[in-house]
Parts: sequence; C-alpha cells; structure tokens
Amino acid sequence: VPGHKRAVDYLATGAGLTEMCYQMYKQNVHGIAPDSIVMANNGNADFYTHEAKYILRPETVESLFYMWRVTKDKKYRAMAYEIFTAIRKVCKANESGGYSGIFNVDQVPPPMDDDQQTFFLAETLKYLYLIFEDESALPLTEWVFNTEGHPVRIRRRNPLDVWKAWEDSHNGEPAFMPPTVNGVMPVETERMRKKRGNSPVI
Repeated sequence: VPGHKRAVDYLATGAGLTEMCYQMYKQNVHGIAPDSIVMANNGNADFYTHEAKYILRPETVESLFYMWRVTKDKKYRAMAYEIFTAIRKVCKANESGGYSGIFNVDQVPPPMDDDQQTFFLAETLKYLYLIFEDESALPLTEWVFNTEGHPVRIRRRNPLDVWKAWEDSHNGEPAFMPPTVNGVMPVETERMRKKRGNSPVI
C-alpha cells in the first residue's frame, strides 16, 4: 500500500514470508516444496516437513510475482526460475506432456500422484509467466487478481452511482421489479406495491 504509514513494515513482512516459502523449495532434495511445514521452536528459521505431498500449488510463485512487481528486485525472478525449473524436471509427465503432483517430496525418486490440478494452469503457470513478462501486461494499478488468479479490472467509479442515477430520474422507484412465482411477488415492499397499482401480477 504505497504511502501508507506502515507500508515499509508490510513490505518487510511480505518479503520475509516470501523468503520462507522459497526456502521450502530451495531446501528440498528435488527443489519442490512440501504442502505444509512445522517451524522449529528454536529461534531460527528451521522447519521440518509436516505434509510431504505437493499438488502444484500457486501461492509461493504468486508471492514472488507480487514481490517482483513491487520491488523490481531481480532475486525474485531468479527464485521463480528455480521453482519453474524444478517443477519442469520433477513434475512433468513424459507420457501425456502434462504435469503431476507428488505424493512425497522427500522420497527419491518422487512418486507422482497422476493428477494435474486446474489451478496449476490458471494460477501457478500464469504467475510464473507474468513474473517474466513486461509490467504492461496486467499492471497492478489497473487490475486485481481474485483468489483463483483471474484478473479483474479495477473500476474507476462507484458502482452504486448507476442505481442512484436511475432512482433520481424515476422519483426514487426501484430500478427493476422482482420476478413473481405463482402470482406471488417475493419481498414486495410498499413502494413496489404502489408502483404496481392495480396491475395484475403475472
């Protein structure tokens, strides 16, 4: 949040969390992160595997994408490339050309789960692509990504103004009449009844 009084703190926290997520990949024998870890309670950044599966999740590369866009620090591109290279090496299914999750990232060789999650294409690969694409592709001043990685354009006006303009020009009447079911109008307000008058309900 540029200009926010705690922007520096937020950025430092984000950088620390992103580094921790990257280390989950970096410290694994295959360069692939386990699904979850437990932090050691020793004052250091030590951790051990809690769930050893890997299902092609996007969260770490999504974090790298945002850190790259905000800081322009090339180390985030380098981290992303390492992760992409590991995914391509370990998770690519030679027979189909698709990609597979891993049952146990600590096992050598890593056993595939024969399942390519939809978010791998919609999010993981999208964020990896955008890290290396020019910033003019979906600039963050104009687009926001929802939780599934779909870009949504930022509106430059208040969406409620559309309804306000209608009501102002129609003496405060609602912009639409609700549908009826078996002749009954659900949630018919007094204002709606006045508008309907003696007209039959279809």
